[in-house]
Amino acid sequence: MLVTLPDELLQSTKLTEAELKTELALALFQRERLTLGQAALLAGLPQLDFQRLLASRQIPLHYGLEAMEQDLQREEAARRLIVVSDTSPILNLAAVDKLHLLRDL
Repeated sequence: MLVTLPDELLQSTKLTEAELKTELALALFQRERLTLGQAALLAGLPQLDFQRLLASRQIPLHYGLEAMEQDLQREEAARRLIVVSDTSPILNLAAVDKLHLLRDL
């Protein structure tokens, strides 16, 4: 989903686009609409940095077992993600640490 805001609206907040995303992530996390991992992703921050931001704003961390399991599943799915590109096959082999296959040819 793509959300578009008029430039005037964004300018009136006196926030950058990144700051607006962070504020949205904080608000949705605080209302328990996003998990910790989802909110960190929306904010564009590593989870630990997002936790520090929560602490600096005195927003309590609510991170139950269900949320932890969801984040772990997302992390596992991200590790299995295979990226296909139209770059050189040699670069693709290097990206997955398989350059040794070329020596075997």
